[in-house]
Amino acid sequence: MTQFLDMLCYDIHTHHCGISSGDTRFVYNSLVGEDFDPACGNHCFLSCGIHPWHIGDVARQQEQLKQTVGDGKVLLVGEAGLDKCCGTSLELQQAVFEYQCRLSEEVGKPLVVHCVKAWSELLHIKKRLKPSQPWIIHGFRGKPELARQLLDNGCLLSFGEHFNRDTLVLVAASAPFFAETDESALPIETVYRRLADALDCPVETLAGTIAGNVRRVLPSLFMDIY
Repeated sequence: MTQFLDMLCYDIHTHHCGISSGDTRFVYNSLVGEDFDPACGNHCFLSCGIHPWHIGDVARQQEQLKQTVGDGKVLLVGEAGLDKCCGTSLELQQAVFEYQCRLSEEVGKPLVVHCVKAWSELLHIKKRLKPSQPWIIHGFRGKPELARQLLDNGCLLSFGEHFNRDTLVLVAASAPFFAETDESALPIETVYRRLADALDCPVETLAGTIAGNVRRVLPSLFMDIY
C-alpha cells in the first residue's frame, strides 16, 4: 500500500481508531457510558452520543452524555439520529435526538448525524430547532437529489468506503465535505484514494480540500490535546 508522505489525513468518524498507514487525525465514535482508553495517543479525538440503536435508560444516558461532552477530548456530539430500521419507537428516537441537538448547541460542538429512512423527519427537526452548530451527516450514500436537499438545509456530508459518485461530484463542487472509515477496516488513506479517483483529481488535491474543510469546522483536530 502506498503511504502518503508529508500528508495529514482526517478521519472524522471511525469505530476502529488507529487504522492508518500514515499521518492521520481520528475522531473515534464512542457510545455514552463507554470507557475509552486513548490507545492511539494525541492524534485520536472523540465524539460521544446516544445512538438510536442503543437507547436505554434515557435519563441516565442523557446525564452521562452531558457530563462527557464538556471534556476537551470530545470534539463532536453524536452520533445521534433517527433510524426507521431500529426497534426503538420513532417518537422516542426523536426525543433523544432533539436532546442531543440542544446539547450540541449548549456546548458549542458540531453534531454528527446517523439517519436511515427518516430524512423528512430529520429535516423537520432541523428547520424547527434552527441550530447554529453544523450537522454532519456521516457515511452518506444517498442520491444527488437528497444531497442537494440536505445541503440546501445547511447540512454537511461525510463520505466513507461506499458512496454515490454523482453525489460526491455534486457535493465537492458546492459545499465542504469530509471523509471517514466508520466501521470499515480500510485505512482512511484508501478512502481518500477512492474519493480522489471518483473526482478525477490528485489525492494530494483532495487531501488539501478536506484539510481546509476540517480546519473550518473542527479546528481542534489540528491540536494535540492529550
